[in-house]
Amino acid sequence: MKTIIKNRIIARLLSSLIVLSLMPMQFASADEGSIPVFIDNARIAFDAEPYIERGITMVPIRAVAEGLGATVNYANRTVSFSRGGKTVRLFVGSNDAVVDGQSVTMSATPVIRNNRTYVPLRFVSENLGVTVNYEHREIYIWTKPPITQHSPNAMNGNTMAELDAAIYWVEGFEIYEQDKATGEKRKLVLNIVESENTNGGVALVEGQLRVTSICAGDGRLYCASNSQVLTVDPVSGNASLLADFAGITYDRWITATIQIYGNSIYVLCEPYGVSSKVLRLNLNNGTVEQIGSMILSFCVGGGYVYMAVVDRYYEAQVTDESTVSIVKMTLSGKRIDTVYSVKGKYVLDMAVFDGSVYFLEFDYYSYEGTSIKRMNLDGSGLETLFTDSNLITYNIDGGNLYYSIEENTSQSTPGGIYRMDLETREQTKLSDELTDRLTIINGRVYFPGPQGVESIEL
Repeated sequence: MKTIIKNRIIARLLSSLIVLSLMPMQFASADEGSIPVFIDNARIAFDAEPYIERGITMVPIRAVAEGLGATVNYANRTVSFSRGGKTVRLFVGSNDAVVDGQSVTMSATPVIRNNRTYVPLRFVSENLGVTVNYEHREIYIWTKPPITQHSPNAMNGNTMAELDAAIYWVEGFEIYEQDKATGEKRKLVLNIVESENTNGGVALVEGQLRVTSICAGDGRLYCASNSQVLTVDPVSGNASLLADFAGITYDRWITATIQIYGNSIYVLCEPYGVSSKVLRLNLNNGTVEQIGSMILSFCVGGGYVYMAVVDRYYEAQVTDESTVSIVKMTLSGKRIDTVYSVKGKYVLDMAVFDGSVYFLEFDYYSYEGTSIKRMNLDGSGLETLFTDSNLITYNIDGGNLYYSIEENTSQSTPGGIYRMDLETREQTKLSDELTDRLTIINGRVYFPGPQGVESIEL
């Protein structure tokens, strides 16, 4: 009996629900007539809409420049702006521009339209030292590489995170920390901070937070607790409420997994039921939007969101009548394509790593063919990396696959933690420990042990 992985599922099942009819998938999408522009995953509010002309995106310059923290000046049909020591001058009606005193030629001419000065977005953004990505009529400007957990760690529910000085993990709904320099381990004492945005305060169970997932970015921890996401200062332990999903979700305590990407936190609420949802929390303004429902698993990486969506349940379980599809979406929740489908199988523990999507696929009842699979970001190149009916969990780092196998006396392979070279497929046993969580941070694989978190040097 695959007790460990089955317990993982049972622990997250909702109360039994019988759903015999096909239920529609719900996805957020931008107005098809508009062109959303995001800076570090936060949407810019324009008072005049961008437009595309001859394949070039033209935007009102002031909103973009100020969104990037640049200073803007306009005089005599000349627009000048500066950011980070770089200065750009554009001239309405002319393809000529001046960047840090050097003359350059643009592919489009700045124009005045609707009393706003429009300029070519890519030229302006890239000459201000940022990166521009265009995805399915959505534009993403990144002032720095997106903040994200080492994405394969999200597959294990993000129960571990790393900041400069320490490693943090969730055990028994509480956060523990381990000092990198000294190795000292201790429980992180959290202080609940009331503030104007707490919407009634932080929900406590028996006087305590019930932390289920954590991630880190910009020197802060973020944790899921009850139906809420909180931000935590790791030095003071001050915990403040960022968002409460009680009005969106059905139960206050089920906020399962969070993952940070850019200036957004993606949240999986109420897993394994008809009410499961993925929400997107904007860290800039605190707004929340639903971007998916009936979700088994999700991951964010490579500039996209991937969701394993089930079309129907029977008693809150995937059956032979169910179809599970991996849907590829933009970061804002606009659906792009279905890149994989399977009948009657669970698709869990999804991750994006090094240009590929990884996932665990198995049958809930038999576990025959429990497999780790990999495909390209567009769904091509699907391959099975490893199959074992006793597989519990896995993770990836570089060219190696790490996985845990449950003991089975009827087979010759003993239980433990293994490493597989993805090129040669050679397997090496690393430990006799069994675990349902493998987290890889800075050349070590971490997993829960009897005395706290243990690790193996890779």
